[in-house]
Amino acid sequence: MTLQHRIQYVLDELVANGTETGLQVAVDHRGHRVVDAVAGVADSRTGRPVGPETLFFSFSTGKGMAALIAHLLVGYDTRRPRSAGPAEEAAMPTPTLPPGSRSRSPRTASPPTSAPPSASQTW
Repeated sequence: MTLQHRIQYVLDELVANGTETGLQVAVDHRGHRVVDAVAGVADSRTGRPVGPETLFFSFSTGKGMAALIAHLLVGYDTRRPRSAGPAEEAAMPTPTLPPGSRSRSPRTASPPTSAPPSASQTW
């Protein structure tokens, strides 16, 4: 069974069991389309089927890519063991923000100067 057939089978199953209404998967590898699979309907009101040219809204899909790019830019090493001890962690570079950037992280932010003492204790 080819990759195209396996993907198409999964899409058909997702539509058949009601998990999805309509979807599309396209995979390009080295400049060539190797998978172009569609299933279901693009508009449940009219019954218009999904086709290879159907456009879908894709909200929040950029967050994963933004996180990946941020990790690459700060030199995050995925080969580094997660259970590194204090000595190893001390030797690892700490990511820094570019000049002019400000962090709003509670760990690095200072309390506002106009805040009453009780409010600054929560910082």
